[in-house]
Amino acid sequence: MSHQKIRISSSMIAAINKEDFCPASFYAVYIARTAKSIPSLSMLSGSYFETLCLGKSAKGEETTDLPRLKSGEMSVAQQRIIKQAEVFKQMCIDRPIIIKNNQTQITIEYNEDYDLTGIIDFDGTIDNKPETAIFDLKLTGSLYHEHHYGNEPPWSWEFPYNKNFTQAYFYNYLYSEVNQVNAPFYYLVFDYK
Repeated sequence: MSHQKIRISSSMIAAINKEDFCPASFYAVYIARTAKSIPSLSMLSGSYFETLCLGKSAKGEETTDLPRLKSGEMSVAQQRIIKQAEVFKQMCIDRPIIIKNNQTQITIEYNEDYDLTGIIDFDGTIDNKPETAIFDLKLTGSLYHEHHYGNEPPWSWEFPYNKNFTQAYFYNYLYSEVNQVNAPFYYLVFDYK
């Protein structure tokens, strides 16, 4: 009898650590796959930013707009996100960052019950170095805002020492298993407030 394999992702791992963890919701979204999590405005903003920067966001989806004001105009936050996407594109020219592949899903078999999976924002080269690196775009309201997740100590992008870097380690592992190279991992963090 065949069974559906459980796909372990960094998002799944992060969901377990959330302060408002709900076992029923977790099961429906990550195990049974009968539901999808509802994206928050912050998540939509991140997808919008990735679409502006890379042409698409995770899973090949495109977020081409954000909720508008009652007047139909863009919010100040949306205008700032557009500006940060322009900063990213200019940074790619100035550094240079050469994008090879974007929004690449990597799935490897862990055992007969589990697969490990993740979507790499992009890989490429930076600063004219020959080795390929892994990049993850992050959009945050403020680099200085302290994040508090579950039982983890507070952290900010200004001082990320307490940040849980599971995603970076996880993506590096997936990438190295498929490509047989230990590529450096970079977060490219942009704020818009």
